[in-house]
Amino acid sequence: VTDLSDDHRIEIKIPLPGHMLSEARFRIHMHPSGLIRTYPARQVNSIYYDSYDLKALRLNESGVSDRVKIRVRWYGNLHQMKEPVLEIKSKTVLSGQKVRISMTTDFDLFSRKWSLLTDDVHRTLPTTMLGIKNLASHPVLINSYQRDYFATQDGNLRVTLDHDIRSFDQLLAAKPNLHRPTVAPDIVVIELKAPVEEEAFLRE
Repeated sequence: VTDLSDDHRIEIKIPLPGHMLSEARFRIHMHPSGLIRTYPARQVNSIYYDSYDLKALRLNESGVSDRVKIRVRWYGNLHQMKEPVLEIKSKTVLSGQKVRISMTTDFDLFSRKWSLLTDDVHRTLPTTMLGIKNLASHPVLINSYQRDYFATQDGNLRVTLDHDIRSFDQLLAAKPNLHRPTVAPDIVVIELKAPVEEEAFLRE
């Protein structure tokens, strides 16, 4: 299944210290826009791809407005990739567009080599996107977190709250590394999403 939606959105991420998780939840529940929980909390897992010279990362760090992010995403057990989806996310300044394509095979991260998944990623890329194949040369990072979902009644404003965030460097790994997590500050992340035409409301 391919989702080629043209949903251009404004996205704003707000990182907070991990000890502010309870306060973040309180502020979301008390927000004057009347945010309600829209989906059960779940574990989100992603594998991020890049070129061997980390072109996507360098463009992101340099502040280039037009950039592309390629990842494989699934939910639930980190070690057993079930019903994975290839996501190609393009971003211009603050607005983003995402293409989602269901992949054909599940993947056991304990026993499979990265080359097998990478081959599947390349087969899944639409022919119209083969020009970005070099940005899917090798996995560079796995991350996993718990996500809570909220939205306004009309769905114009969507909010996610991510916590218990873990990351694993994959750049030099032939097989998935799930044993040596990256040392990073404990944070929670609130992300706000709204249609481009609702930018003024989002920034309030």
